[in-house]
Amino acid sequence: MNWGAIAAAAVLAFMSSMAWYIALAAQRLKLLGVAPDPGAGRRPPPPMKIIAELARNAVFAIALSWLIAATGMTDLAGAVRLALVVWLAFPVLILAGSVLWENVPWRLALIHAGDWFVKLVLVAAVLAIWR
Repeated sequence: MNWGAIAAAAVLAFMSSMAWYIALAAQRLKLLGVAPDPGAGRRPPPPMKIIAELARNAVFAIALSWLIAATGMTDLAGAVRLALVVWLAFPVLILAGSVLWENVPWRLALIHAGDWFVKLVLVAAVLAIWR
């Protein structure tokens, strides 16, 4: 495993998710039925949430790195194909279950699925290119 690539991929995943949810904040809050907090965009998240999210992304990058190596898909095209399969098999199906059984609005699930799609493809690309 390339720990530099894993660290870079984890930070990239964190940053892409941050940009994704900032861009879709109004829609997400509306779907959650929460009134927007006008000052929320100016306040950074608490440090522990940032650390926890970076740790989550690091574990995710380590797992995807292992999957890429274990499947032998170390070129960019193979890693992206694997990312798409993982995306369909895990986040999409889990989110579909939340829509089906927990009445999560399907548009909210799409927001989360889109975040996972972007994150998986970016991380897979970094891990495949930077071996």
